Amino acid sequence: MNKEKKIPGHILSLFIILLSISGVCLLMYKAQFRFNLHQPIEYVMMTTHKPTGTITLTSDSPVLTETFTCTVPELKMFTLEGTAKNKNSDARLFITLANADSGEIYYQAEHALSVFRATKKKELTCDLPQPVSASENAHLQLKLELINGDKTVLSFTSNEKQALVQEFNNDTNSHTNIIYSFTYGDNNFMLYFYIALCVILLLFIIMTFYLIIIRQMTVTKFYIPVALFLELIFQCLVTVHGVPDEPTHFDAAYSLSNKMLFVKNTETPGNTIYKRRCDAQLSDMLSNGLETNSYYQLLFHSFEFASDTDLIEISYVSTSGLVPAVVYVPAAIGLSIGRLLHLSPMLTFQLARICSLVVFILLVYFAICIAPFGKNLLGALGLLPITLQQAASASYDSVINGFIFLFTALCFYRLHNPKRKKSYLIALGFLALFIAIVKGGVYLPLLLLLLMCFSHVPHHHMHKKMRWIVPLCICVGAVLLIAVTLIKFMPMFSAMFATDISADPENTIYPISYVFQHPLQTIYILWNTVIQCSDTILRGLLGGKLSWLDININWSLLIVFLIILLLLVNVKGDAPVFTRKNRTFIAFSCLGSLLLIMFSMMVGYTTMDCDHIQGIQGRYFLPLAPALFSLFSTSMVSVDHNRSCKIWETMMVIESLVVVQAITMII
Repeated sequence: MNKEKKIPGHILSLFIILLSISGVCLLMYKAQFRFNLHQPIEYVMMTTHKPTGTITLTSDSPVLTETFTCTVPELKMFTLEGTAKNKNSDARLFITLANADSGEIYYQAEHALSVFRATKKKELTCDLPQPVSASENAHLQLKLELINGDKTVLSFTSNEKQALVQEFNNDTNSHTNIIYSFTYGDNNFMLYFYIALCVILLLFIIMTFYLIIIRQMTVTKFYIPVALFLELIFQCLVTVHGVPDEPTHFDAAYSLSNKMLFVKNTETPGNTIYKRRCDAQLSDMLSNGLETNSYYQLLFHSFEFASDTDLIEISYVSTSGLVPAVVYVPAAIGLSIGRLLHLSPMLTFQLARICSLVVFILLVYFAICIAPFGKNLLGALGLLPITLQQAASASYDSVINGFIFLFTALCFYRLHNPKRKKSYLIALGFLALFIAIVKGGVYLPLLLLLLMCFSHVPHHHMHKKMRWIVPLCICVGAVLLIAVTLIKFMPMFSAMFATDISADPENTIYPISYVFQHPLQTIYILWNTVIQCSDTILRGLLGGKLSWLDININWSLLIVFLIILLLLVNVKGDAPVFTRKNRTFIAFSCLGSLLLIMFSMMVGYTTMDCDHIQGIQGRYFLPLAPALFSLFSTSMVSVDHNRSCKIWETMMVIESLVVVQAITMII
C-alpha cells in the first residue's frame, strides 16, 4: 500500500528531473552549441600534445614537396605552422596544391613571410577558391617554394604520417608531413549527435531512477547495467584517440592481436608492426584530442566494411617496459574480432575499447561483491567521469584500475574474514605480483595492505609454528616482489641514474641521483608541487580534466562528486570500520604510493629548470582512491539506504550534466 502511495510522488520527481535536464540541454544549445554549427569540420594532422619535428626551407634547399592521400570530402582549407628567421622584405613563399595524378591545380598563391615570427610558431591559412568536391581518396601534392630567400630560414612543424604520405621530396621512404590541419565539409551533423546524446541521457536517467529510486536496488545489483550504459556514452563522447596516449596503447594491443592471429613479426619486432592499411590510415587521420573530424569518422564511417586490409609495416613505440602484456589482452581480443570480420577501422577500434570496458566493469563488480564494506564507495569510484573515460578506451589504465580495485576489496575481505576463502590468497598473490610490475612499481606501497590483513589474524587461531612462519613468509614475499620490480625496471632506472646533472637544465630531466644528492631541494620541489598543483590533481581525480586535459568540467559539479563520495563511504551497514592500526597501514600505503608517483614524474618527465614536478595528472592516483577514501569513514555521519539511493540518483544527474557540458566544448 505504501509503495502504491509513493508511485505518484516518484513520477512527479522523475518528471522534474527530466524537465530540469531537458532545460539544461536546451540552454546549453541556445547559449553555446548553436553558434559553432555550420562551420567547416576541423581535421588536425599534426600531433598537438606530443613533440613534433621541423622541416626547413633555405636558399640552398628552397623547395619542399609532399604527396599524400586526402581522406576527407569537400576540402576547403589547409594550414601550415612554422617560424621564419632572418626575414627580408623580398622573401616570398609560393604554395601550390594540385592533384598528383591529373595535375589539376586546386590552390596556388604567393605569401609574404610577415605572418611568421622568429621564435613563436604561427599558422599560415590557405583558403581554396572553391571546395574540392572529389577530394576524398584523391592523391594530392603540396609544393612549397621559398623565393628570394637569401639568408631567410623558414621552418615548418612536421610529423610522420606513415599510411597517408606516399613520398616527401620525391623520397618514397619518407612519410614526413608538414600540413598542420585541414577543414572540410560542414559540422551541422553535430546537431543530430547532440540531440541523440541528450535523448540517450534522458533514457539513462529514466533507467537509473527505476533501478535506484523505485526498485531501491543496492549497488551490487544496479552497478553493471548503469556502468555499461554510462560507459558506452563516454565511449562515444571521448572518441578513438581522445584519451591520453591512446594511439600508443592501440599499437601495443595491435601487436598482441597480430600474435593472436598468427601474423608474422617484422624484421624489427620491437620497433615496427604489421597493420591493416585502413587501420593505419585511420590512426593517421585522428588527432590526439577531440575535434569534429573524429565525430564525422565515428558517425559516417563506422558501419562499413574495411576497404583495404593489406598489411603494411608501421613503426610504433613499445610499452612492454612499463606494463605486462596481459593489460592489453581485452583490447587485442576486440581488435582481432574486428579484423576477422573485416569490420571498418573505426568499428574495430571501438570493439577493442568495448572489450576493455567490459573487463573493467566485471573487475569492479567482483570487487563490489567481495568487499565486506565500502561497496557504495567502490561503485561510485567506478563511475567517476575520469574512471569512465579510461575504462572505455584502449588504455592500460582500464585493466590496471580494475585489478587494483579488486586487490583492495580482497584485502578488506581478508581483514574482515581472516579464516575464510583460502582461494582468495592465490588471487591476492597474483594481484600483488601484478602491482609490482606495472608503471615502474609506483603502486608497490599498496602491498602494505597485505600486512594489515595478515597482522589482523589472532595468534590463538594459529599453530605455534605458524606464528613465526607467517611473518617470515610475508617478509620473504615482500623482498621477492621488490626484487621483481627492480629487475623488471632496471633498464629504466639505470637510464635515470645515468643522466648528466651538469647538462642544460632546460633540456635535462631530473636524474634519480639528484634525489639522493639534494634531499632538501627535493623536499622543496615536492612542497611546491603540492602548493601549485594539488587543485589540478584533485580536479583530474574527480573527472574535471577529460580527454587530453582540454575539457574542463565546472568545479560546481566536481564538488558534488566529492560530497557524494564522502557520503557514500558512510552508508549504514557498508561503512568501513578500522582500528587505529588499520588506518595507519592504509594511510602509509597511500602516502608511499603518492610519493612514488610524484618521484617517478620528477625523474621521468620534469626538466631541471622547473621548481615543481610537471605532468602529474589526477588519473594517476585513481588506483589509490578505494583505500584513500575509506579513511573518511566516520561515526559522525550515517547514511541510511533510502538516503543513499537519493545520493546515487543525484550522482547520475551530475554525470549527465558533465556529458552535456563536455559535448558543448568540443565544437
